[in-house]
Amino acid sequence: MYGLNFKDMATPAFSLISIIIAFIMLFRTKPGQLIPHQLRSYLYSLLHHLYAPRSSELTLIIKKLSGSHGYGNGYGMPFNNKVYEAADVYLQTKISPLNERLTVSKTSGQEDLTIAIDTGEEIIDTFDNNITLKWRYVCTARERGGEKHQFELKFLKKHRAKVMDSYLPYVLARADALC
Repeated sequence: MYGLNFKDMATPAFSLISIIIAFIMLFRTKPGQLIPHQLRSYLYSLLHHLYAPRSSELTLIIKKLSGSHGYGNGYGMPFNNKVYEAADVYLQTKISPLNERLTVSKTSGQEDLTIAIDTGEEIIDTFDNNITLKWRYVCTARERGGEKHQFELKFLKKHRAKVMDSYLPYVLARADALC
């Protein structure tokens, strides 16, 4: 019978482990040296996009100016977005003590102060007793001057039909009633 000698088995095993470690070290450092940074970033973002878990939330962007990038009537003039205007009026009624940044204004034709949420502020609304909606006001500078105003409306994707068919028409109707 052949006796198994630990020394005879250990030498090839250590050789194999050394080769594996060498390959790991080689492939760990070489991609950084061989593949340009831009290509590596693209590949990482592609892999992240393909394998990252999908969000259960949907975000609707409601821009102040409507049309093709805000200038959709063919004459270079922006359309005012009625959904944005309605949201602006409606959300004034939803301001709570939890909001920390508010804007206050009054024009010469107004009797009362207008209070609205400031950039980055969120308002949580509920609809139909089980749908939670998060409104967020965003104002960013444009490259060619001026500012871009919009609301972001976040909710669970499974409520998309209810939000589009019932909640947004409700916001439009409430804003009309308030004006």
